[in-house]
Amino acid sequence: MKKTKEIAELLKLIYNSTFIPLHFYEKERCIYAFPSNDLPVDFISANKSMLDTTEGDCFYISTKESLYVALARDNYDREIIIGPVCSTNLSSKDIDSLLTTYMLPHTYKEEIQTFYEITPLFSLYQFLNILAMVNQ
Repeated sequence: MKKTKEIAELLKLIYNSTFIPLHFYEKERCIYAFPSNDLPVDFISANKSMLDTTEGDCFYISTKESLYVALARDNYDREIIIGPVCSTNLSSKDIDSLLTTYMLPHTYKEEIQTFYEITPLFSLYQFLNILAMVNQ
């Protein structure tokens, strides 16, 4: 990966052109988040915890709610979380399932629902193209 400042500029550019959520971690600390505060921190932490159990430098997962989330990491304790995004509109039932899966309080439902209403839908192909761009 590039220098921290260069990575932040690339992530900002990608976010501004796609509106895909991006979080940049250095030594387990989130130092950049795009968008800055639209998702509950616990939701991002839950995704990060799930991804941290997987081996590899660059990979993605798809959840039962059809969310895509990816992680790209380097040898310098830096990680980029891409997503979570979805390919279809999430129903109220899907969001309830997310809250249960990630053991999040029900008070987050409206925030998560609002976030996904304004976040564009991504096909798997589009998502993987962004992952490839981040992983350069």
